[in-house]
Amino acid sequence: MLRAYLNGEIAWPKFSADEVAQIRKDANLTRKGLGALLKVPAETILRWESGAEDVPDSINMVLCVISKLGVGLFSLMKADSGSFELVASPDKKSNLAQGLDDPQYNLASAGEDARVPDSFDPETIKRLRRRLGMNRREFSEFVGISLGTAVNWENGSVAPKGAALALLKILWKWGKPALDFN
Repeated sequence: MLRAYLNGEIAWPKFSADEVAQIRKDANLTRKGLGALLKVPAETILRWESGAEDVPDSINMVLCVISKLGVGLFSLMKADSGSFELVASPDKKSNLAQGLDDPQYNLASAGEDARVPDSFDPETIKRLRRRLGMNRREFSEFVGISLGTAVNWENGSVAPKGAALALLKILWKWGKPALDFN
């Protein structure tokens, strides 16, 4: 398969934002955990999952291998070792984060990564904006609010309510693609 790719006979699939997120969730990994596996920052995973940045071909190749052969293909080593080992595993349903109780790597332990917050305090709004890969101006234009309102949300002088709060919850759960009407 790799030889065919290198010879230009096949192309690796291009994973969409939703597919990257699904592969990560199927592997039971947080963004930081997948980032550790792929040797990229968690923020990069966030940009891929929100559609703010395309997944590079080299990463598409790894994601293809994980999706075809199963997440049991890899085993995370201790965080301080900085390396991973390839292990044989015919089980496609094995849990990549099995044995890792640290919520920064294991989605099941983190819990909150999958939950939509009930309210959006200033820190949560900042996290959402960063998850979307946007600066304040881009965020305000995307959400349809003034830059001043975005600043006020993030400094806590005004809290989003009603339709704005519902919109933030939608963006938290589904990211930018939820508002892509093309």
